[in-house]
Amino acid sequence: MMKNNKKEMTIDDLAVIIAKTLPTKDEMNEKFREVNKRIDKVELRLEALEERMDEIEKRLDKIEYFLISQQAKRIERLELEIDRVKKLLPA
Repeated sequence: MMKNNKKEMTIDDLAVIIAKTLPTKDEMNEKFREVNKRIDKVELRLEALEERMDEIEKRLDKIEYFLISQQAKRIERLELEIDRVKKLLPA
């Protein structure tokens, strides 16, 4: 009969194997620092984009105001012209 030469794995053996595959605390801290730097850069870009969007909104508001005021002036002129034409037509 053959002997079983397999060594039984203990919890300590398993813990050592897992510990070898996991990053160290320093490695994890370095990765977190890298991620935080990237997040900081993204936040800066978002802030810049928000500022640009605010400027675009202001410009669009000015354009909208200009167009509405031009339309109001045009409507007023047309109403005056209609009133003038009505006065010229026989009743």
